[in-house]
Parts: sequence; structure tokens; C-alpha cells
Amino acid sequence: MFRFDESKCYRMPAHFGGFDCPGPEAALYYRDAVSITFAYTTDENQLANYVPEGFELVRPELNISYSQFREIDWMAGGGYNLVQVSVPARYNGKRDQLEGQFILVVWENKTWPILGGREETGIPKIYADIEDLHIIQPNYYTTASMKVIHFCAWKCLGQSLWTGKHWHRCRPPQPRLMPLDGAIFPESAAQELI
Repeated sequence: MFRFDESKCYRMPAHFGGFDCPGPEAALYYRDAVSITFAYTTDENQLANYVPEGFELVRPELNISYSQFREIDWMAGGGYNLVQVSVPARYNGKRDQLEGQFILVVWENKTWPILGGREETGIPKIYADIEDLHIIQPNYYTTASMKVIHFCAWKCLGQSLWTGKHWHRCRPPQPRLMPLDGAIFPESAAQELI
């Protein structure tokens, strides 16, 4: 008969057994990573509707990132892609204050990182089809979609992307996203970033 062991950590289905809980020294290795990030200013009042009570916007800016991860130890050498939308925010608690990026949503293309991030740490993750980065030097392209509806497409033309330890910040001249509900994206936004 299955019984919980209080010294173990569990994932669903819990009755399959627990595992040793990782301590603060646990390392997650992502041996190959490429990211493209850009930011743009939008309407502060509309954007504030997405920030929960106790937080405040630092500035009315959307940060949108694409990341492609490969050779991940905890995925047996596999990988996944993600699109993250966040805003610069400040938490004003009774005891603690913290400033950083408040994640509005993360789309990922594999179940395992979605479940780990959402169920165990509370990151707002959902599934999407996210293409690998297509490279025709010196240009970089990718898309993200849900049920065949593209909601993001990136074109970084003539850019020099850094991989591994480096982080590249690509700021296209006119970033555009398909409005999910028309609230936080400019009215002139098209179905593609560019």
C-alpha cells in the first residue's frame, strides 16, 4: 500500500513514488541556449490591469523573449522553446519590497517544463507550438502559434546573435504582436512582430 514519505518530494501521480528533494545546491544545466529579447512601451493604464494588487509597474514596458534551449541535463539531453511576456514591476509588501520582471505569461512547446514551472513554482505557463530558430545568416526567424493561429513571428535582420554565456538584446524598429484581447498591444499591431 502506498504511503507518503515526508522526507520525499512528489509529482503527480504521487502514488508512483517520491524522490529526494533537491537542495539549494542543485544545478540545472542548459548547455546550449539562444535568446532574443526586445522591449517596447505601451499604454500604462491598460497594462496595469494585468499586474496584481500589491505590485506596481515600474514603467509601461512589455518585455517579450524567445528562447531556444538544447542539451538540457534534466531532459536527458533534449530541449524546448519558449516565449515569455513580462513587465518591470515592484512588489510592495508589508515587510518586503522587490523590483524585477513580473511574468505575465510563458508559452512553451514541451509538457515537462510546463508542468515543472507551473505546478511546482507557480509560473503562468501554457502550451504553444513554437518553432526552432531558423537562421539564414545574418538573419534569424521564428514563429509561435496556438491551434494553427500564429500569434508571434520574429524577424531579426542583419543581427549578430550570441549563444551560450552571452545574451543578445534585439530591438526591432517596429515590434508587433497579434492582440490577444486588444488590451495591452497598440491598435496598429499586426499579426506579426514585423
